Amino acid sequence: DNCTSSTGTALCGVHGICIPSPRGRFPYSCICDEGWKPGVDTPACVDVDECTASHPRCSSDPPVQCVNFPGGFVCGHCPQGYTGNGFVCRDIDECLNGNNGGCSPYSVCYNTLGGRRCGPCAAGYTGDGVTCVPAPSPCQRSPCHYLARCFDDPRISSTYVQCVCPPGYQGSGFGNHGCVPTSTPSGGGGGQVQPTTNWCANQPCLNGGSCTQTPYSYTCICQPGYTGRNCEVDVDECSSSPCQNGGTCTQGVNSFTCQCRATHTGDRCQTE
Repeated sequence: DNCTSSTGTALCGVHGICIPSPRGRFPYSCICDEGWKPGVDTPACVDVDECTASHPRCSSDPPVQCVNFPGGFVCGHCPQGYTGNGFVCRDIDECLNGNNGGCSPYSVCYNTLGGRRCGPCAAGYTGDGVTCVPAPSPCQRSPCHYLARCFDDPRISSTYVQCVCPPGYQGSGFGNHGCVPTSTPSGGGGGQVQPTTNWCANQPCLNGGSCTQTPYSYTCICQPGYTGRNCEVDVDECSSSPCQNGGTCTQGVNSFTCQCRATHTGDRCQTE
């Protein structure tokens, strides 16, 4: 009986128990410890390489390094952007770290697998989303007549400009000839203001805006939530990304609402 001889331990190794098997290929067989198995050409116990198994036990999504050692194996660390023990790795939502995921307060943080992405900067700001700085005003290019006042509105667009001529002048307000006097000499009696059309008669101001007559034009005073020459533009209150911590903004008229993630509350999802 080979198993009872002094060579029994040597036959299976220190990680196996030898039992007689007179009818088998070999006169004995080995019952191996966990992490060990009988060899292909010998019953002796050899190490199981768990890392080469068809279904390794370490995480495969994301992939984690498997390190085999005699009788077992260990899994490496989860990659950056994940947390876990190496067997299971879970994505970290960087947008919930209380710092908008490292994105600018004027940008929206979007969680991705293993990381995050910063959205574009809000209206009136420029940058890569991580850093957003106030955008230069298009009025700095001096597009208006030297007498006109220049108004920008980044809520409409980054290039929107309105030039308004001063009282006593008319025109588009743009360029060197954008404003001309509204009075013309009449006979020898000096400058007289010519009769004007009732520009407000057709109610050009929309969405409840009020029209103010000028000699050769009109101006609109818009209701809150609207802007533009004729109050035709609905201001996008969501453009400034008011909802924090991954909340979704829904625009209303002169208002907005935030749909918060389950982890936050508040009118701007600011409370954890």
